Amino acid sequence: MCCFSQPVASVSGTEIFARHLGDGWQAIAYSMTVVTEASVAMILPLPVVVGAAEADLEFISLGGYRTFFEDLAKLDRPPMKSLPRARNGTGLAPLAVQEIGDFVGSFVPTQADFVRLDPRFRIAPEVWAGLPAYADFGFAVFQLKHGGKAHPMAFRFRTRSVDRLFFPTVHIHDGQVQELAPFDHTLYFQEPGVPMAGERRFLDRGQEPASTAVDVGRAAGLVDGALPVHRILLSGRRKNEDVLLDSSPVPEVAPAPAVASPAPREEPEPSWLKAAVAWLPLPVGLAVGGVAWAMWRRIRRAGGG
Repeated sequence: MCCFSQPVASVSGTEIFARHLGDGWQAIAYSMTVVTEASVAMILPLPVVVGAAEADLEFISLGGYRTFFEDLAKLDRPPMKSLPRARNGTGLAPLAVQEIGDFVGSFVPTQADFVRLDPRFRIAPEVWAGLPAYADFGFAVFQLKHGGKAHPMAFRFRTRSVDRLFFPTVHIHDGQVQELAPFDHTLYFQEPGVPMAGERRFLDRGQEPASTAVDVGRAAGLVDGALPVHRILLSGRRKNEDVLLDSSPVPEVAPAPAVASPAPREEPEPSWLKAAVAWLPLPVGLAVGGVAWAMWRRIRRAGGG
């Protein structure tokens, strides 16, 4: 989901990378161009494990790898203040705020934990009420520390969807959830098997190992250098929903057994040929019969019989 705590003027050029890391963890890297006059935070709902705690999401800094998505593409942004600690008056401990390169971020384990976050960076409860699918999700919250173009955001989280890759693509840009939304998204991912379901009709299959263009060391564990990177392009007005890809390996399909061609069938000589030579003298009959038989064979071949 690409959603903001306050209305924004525009969002474009969204790029998302996803990969399963094993042991129930999924990684996501996220980049976009956003135009806004207000101090806003971006909030990404995530299918975290039920009962998640703050330790079940780990932020990853790509401050040393600003060209991460540019390098992925080779295979084939306004000023904000630091995110302050919450002053919620609830007696609950405020959520931890982490420095992540150009960003500060917090992980909100449940919707109930938003009261522990500064009110400016929350989304109204009635908006979440219109999205029941996110009732038990966790939420990664990012805010730029300063103006200008930022490096990609990245993190890993314990996912409940171990057999599906999750891309947060639902839009909430003006405090409302629309049925259709404009998409300008490039989704990158790595999996040992090409997905069998989801947006596969838009799939650009990678042909070479990621290490041919990506600096795997600076990617901070996000990328497997030995695997190709696949790409999906989503554009235009589409149903406003997240993208889930079945990451199960493609099953091996046994080749069909060879079918032997039937032996050619010999047709018996027609009765008219036998009758035509029966009354002739033997020498003449043999000669005429031979000519007639040759003509009959030629006629059968010409007719495909």
